[in-house]
Amino acid sequence: MSAYIDRFKILNELGRGSQGVVYLASDPRLERNVAIKTLHKRALFNKGKKERLLLEAKTVSKLQHPNIIPLYEAGEDKDQLYLVFEYVNGISLKQQLEKSGPYVVHKAIKFMIQVLDGISSAHEKGIVHRDLSPSNIMIDKNELPRIMDFGISVVVGKNDSSEKEIAGTPYYMSPEHFSNGGLSTQSDLFSLGLIFYEMLLGQPAIEADNDFSIMYKIANEPITPPSIKNDTIDKELNRIIMKALERDLETRYRSALDMKDDLEEYLASRSEENEKGADKRDSHSTLEFLLRKIRNKSDFPTFSHNIMEINKKASVSKVNISSASELANAVLKDYSLTNKLLKLVNSAFYGQFAGKITTVSRAVVVLGFEQVSMAASSLMLFDQLKNKNQKEVLRESAVSSFMSGIIAKDLAGSAGVEAGEEAFVCSMLRNLGKHLVLFYFEEEHSQIMNMMVQKGITEEAAAKSVLGMTYEDLGVGIAGAWQFPKKIVSSMKKLPKGKVENPRTEEEKLRNLSTFSNELCSILSNSDDEESSKDLDKLLKRFENSIFLTKKQIAPMLESAREKVDAYSDIYNVNLKKSNFIKQVDHFSKTQRLEAPVIEDSSSAAGAQDGAGQEYFKDVSIPESFNDTGEIIDPQTILINGIQDITNTLLEEFNLNDILAMILETMYRGFSFNRVLFCIMNAREMEMKASLGLGKDIAEILSSFRFKVTRTPDVFNFAVLQAKDIGVFDSRDERFKIRIPEWYIKNIYAPAFVLYPLIVNKKVLGLFYADRDKSGKVLSGTQVNYMKTLCNQAVLAIKQSR
Repeated sequence: MSAYIDRFKILNELGRGSQGVVYLASDPRLERNVAIKTLHKRALFNKGKKERLLLEAKTVSKLQHPNIIPLYEAGEDKDQLYLVFEYVNGISLKQQLEKSGPYVVHKAIKFMIQVLDGISSAHEKGIVHRDLSPSNIMIDKNELPRIMDFGISVVVGKNDSSEKEIAGTPYYMSPEHFSNGGLSTQSDLFSLGLIFYEMLLGQPAIEADNDFSIMYKIANEPITPPSIKNDTIDKELNRIIMKALERDLETRYRSALDMKDDLEEYLASRSEENEKGADKRDSHSTLEFLLRKIRNKSDFPTFSHNIMEINKKASVSKVNISSASELANAVLKDYSLTNKLLKLVNSAFYGQFAGKITTVSRAVVVLGFEQVSMAASSLMLFDQLKNKNQKEVLRESAVSSFMSGIIAKDLAGSAGVEAGEEAFVCSMLRNLGKHLVLFYFEEEHSQIMNMMVQKGITEEAAAKSVLGMTYEDLGVGIAGAWQFPKKIVSSMKKLPKGKVENPRTEEEKLRNLSTFSNELCSILSNSDDEESSKDLDKLLKRFENSIFLTKKQIAPMLESAREKVDAYSDIYNVNLKKSNFIKQVDHFSKTQRLEAPVIEDSSSAAGAQDGAGQEYFKDVSIPESFNDTGEIIDPQTILINGIQDITNTLLEEFNLNDILAMILETMYRGFSFNRVLFCIMNAREMEMKASLGLGKDIAEILSSFRFKVTRTPDVFNFAVLQAKDIGVFDSRDERFKIRIPEWYIKNIYAPAFVLYPLIVNKKVLGLFYADRDKSGKVLSGTQVNYMKTLCNQAVLAIKQSR
């Protein structure tokens, strides 16, 4: 292309889209920079359409509003149509969301009010944008939103009704884009509702694998209310968003001005006179101020960007790609992190899942996206906290958090948490807010400590007085900005006072375990033995329905955790030599040993409690296996070798059935199941049917193991419809028997079994079934990790074979 378009000198390319290319250019006539958009010829396939667009451009060029990027002129050069806009030096809303994640509520509302003001101005002149998206909203250096690309809008009443072209970005289209009724000003409001939704949630309201699926969902499926995904969105704000997203034009907002008025009224109703609302907004403002202050530190931008990128890649990878390359590449950017991560996954911390792991890509395959993401993030955070000569208080806080994470990992099984690594990270990051204050705000922390002494108030109250928010609020806010998984953010939140109830969900279990381990470490740091002992009694009493631990078990548990802290301290860059906290832990353990010399029966802490909290189930022991020469083969060795072989095969060309057969054999031999089956879903018939299997009477069972997927409330349908792993310890127990279907009782009726659905792109495509010939827990905590690794390998094989 020539260095000029008409009189405009091309300086640089700014971007490409479906309609054309955007350039930064210089206008010699007015001596200013402009943005020029050249339109693809295929977008203007006939002369009449070209003339009509030039005519519309003249109308659009009359738009004058601070929130609209004006169109200066339109023309033709060498049969190439171009549009000339004001050049805005800034970033798009899309780039902003990718960089910083979702907006805090009040900031998103103020942003959308300004956008609606600009759109309302255009609508009053009869102009519909029809392609509103985060890419078409710029944010200038003064953080003012500026709507762009009105040059391709349609003047209301002038669009050719015979034209069937669909224009717009599929994720942000309105249902009218796919109908014969034509577009109106209300169509833009639907698009803005979708954009507003994404600003608050950090993810699109509509998620699908392709444009057709997106269009179908917009036209036919209900949109999940944002308040379900973000508990900071209250009932009234939820109503405003969902009204903008009404499919029926009669119930959708009639005008941009109406929606703007509702948002302004919502903000006004939560003004400073409303103390609760004011506190909440003040917290958001404080968090934004602290984030800005932290960003001024030279080391923070790169550090926070790396954590966000790794968390984002892990989240996207789980849904959209069949390989580990994107997440691995994000980790590999940091040489030190790569070495530490590989050292960690090859340590006993992860149970030696598959022998020696030498690449990050393989670590992702074996451990899974989320495990690698959390491990990498925790390593980066501790490096950040330890990479300078920090004051003793920060070093001690970091060591305490590390110890807390190890304790949580050790207690995970007895607390009903399947993934000990998740418990470790949640517990270790619980005091993230305090760590950041210690690291970045030494002066403010000194003020907090002085206020505690002078006024006799708690550290939490002092922090809120000095910072405008508690350490917890700060940690939760930062974790959200860094896009940590919801379970980690949730685990940072304080539990209500009083006795902790039996948790119902995995998130509640992680939150309880994180709180318990951190409060225990707080007790350990107290040098008064008598007071510490009393505080420990209170803690155990408070968590007796959630953490099954007695006072007699504390000393051996702490000693075990202490050994692990030593083992992993070099990986996490934790210096224990001068730690007063570690010395106090050792002293506390010794004191507890003297108080309680009786050795506890190991079965009392290892058992897992059922959902009713009434009885314990002991692990089923796995029989020994033998090779051809009669030598005993350790079951764990079978699992490790099997996973290793499967991993190696996945890295080459493979047949899907061969991989599934390898996985079944590894499960059958490594866990000594009575039988194991792989079932495949027939989506057309909505039927799950066994296709491969090993074990007792397998030939007869393969032909009879099938069931229709319906809303029938049995364990098989629940596992498939809810995409949940299910374990039945005693199928004859009356509590379970009512959930066992007749076809299973007639054909198999094993005393105990497990179900593991295989989820690909949020759909259950298959199911692993395994049983034992006597009742009891089918898999222990460590065995569950191996089972999940094998299931992850099956999912990966299915994705790669598609």
